[in-house]
Amino acid sequence: MSATNPGPAFMMVIAVLFSFFIAWIANRGVTGSTAVNIAINVIQIVALLIFSVMALSYRSSHPEGAAAWQFDSSSGEAYNYDFLTEKTPPTA
Repeated sequence: MSATNPGPAFMMVIAVLFSFFIAWIANRGVTGSTAVNIAINVIQIVALLIFSVMALSYRSSHPEGAAAWQFDSSSGEAYNYDFLTEKTPPTA
């Protein structure tokens, strides 16, 4: 053993301590990433439920054949628009 080569016993102790340190970092990372993934999943599910309720409420308040508004992007005007609910044969 010398100052430049501390010996195998010292290197073994450092290797064991380093492996525990790396395991601690990995455990913190797994715990943190799990929490982030859970938060992302909760946000996605809540957004899906909100948009589903919005779509269902819009559809129930606008039955088939009801008048709707059509927005013209070039003029900025909105027009009352009746959706076609039955097929009409083409005229010759």
